[in-house]
Amino acid sequence: MPNIERKPAPPLFKSRIGVLALALGCCFAVVLGRLFQLQIVRYERYKALSQRDNSAKKLLAAPRAAILDRDGEVLAEDRPFFDLAVRLDRVNFERVSLDDARSARD
Repeated sequence: MPNIERKPAPPLFKSRIGVLALALGCCFAVVLGRLFQLQIVRYERYKALSQRDNSAKKLLAAPRAAILDRDGEVLAEDRPFFDLAVRLDRVNFERVSLDDARSARD
């Protein structure tokens, strides 16, 4: 088996690797700096924005007209659909009598 000697890498190749490693290191440092800025420096600002966006919002209904075929037959009509979400940390539990529930329903 012949003994093959490896030639050392040319200096141009080593310098390219060094430049690439430096560029990647700089990019990583920029990303870490931005992450620090958002998580630590601007924490209070984004916390306030999050709490503001988490507040209750009232959605308005958008009624639709019925879809008719060419003979005037109803193919599809609008029916109310409700999606309810309850946050238990914001609900005050208290006893309600049956009469109170009936009066609230009417």
